[in-house]
Amino acid sequence: AQRPRLGAGGLDDQVQALRTAVADGVFTLDGTGFAPCTWTTFDPMFARGTYTRIGLLPGLHEFQVQARDRDIPPNVGSPAVWRWVIQSPPTPAEVSCGEILVESVQVTNDLIDCPGHGLIVGKSGITVDLDGHVIDGLGLEAGILSHGFDNVTVTNGTVSEFDYGVQLNPGTGRNVISSMQVLHNQEGGIALADAHQAGNGNTLRGNTLTFNKIGIALYSGTKNAIVRENQLAANAGQGVYIEHASS
Repeated sequence: AQRPRLGAGGLDDQVQALRTAVADGVFTLDGTGFAPCTWTTFDPMFARGTYTRIGLLPGLHEFQVQARDRDIPPNVGSPAVWRWVIQSPPTPAEVSCGEILVESVQVTNDLIDCPGHGLIVGKSGITVDLDGHVIDGLGLEAGILSHGFDNVTVTNGTVSEFDYGVQLNPGTGRNVISSMQVLHNQEGGIALADAHQAGNGNTLRGNTLTFNKIGIALYSGTKNAIVRENQLAANAGQGVYIEHASS
């Protein structure tokens, strides 16, 4: 079986999908007992299926899929296992410039003319949902900064007029930056610097980056970044800049 690939992360984690390619197979979610896979396409050598579950509760979840061939009795492979955590929904709250966030938050206000950093991630496993609000600076520091925290989602807002709009520094892994408008930042819209955790990269998905010096910058040491479905336009330098990094 292939390694399972889940669908959207962060706030979308309550809709889970897993695709696999096996001769035949069974699956289980959270130890409820194995059930036969349902194939959406099938031929003698290759099959694909999608399993969707809506409304999973916060907490740790585990999905397993196990390949079996058509011999009698069947030869059974070792299960492929995917574990993930669904966090509690973000709490609506007002934030201030330079605030260190240690719990998931749904921002309820704009920040205008921050003299330094806008918001600083201070804990792994949280969601920063800007809920359509603006984080604005004076051309210094980062709009949203993470120093080495993992499994963080930043989504659904606008960051403008900093050195860097969103900045992920060394040791950050499995973060998702999605549905952000990032513009008018002096050095870069979204910047990753040596950003990974034991080889686990970060995902930049569905963002719009305009009028920055560089749209997306992957600096030295960044590994396994996933950059997809972003829109880039009118950035003064490169749309995507890669320097001794991998994606």
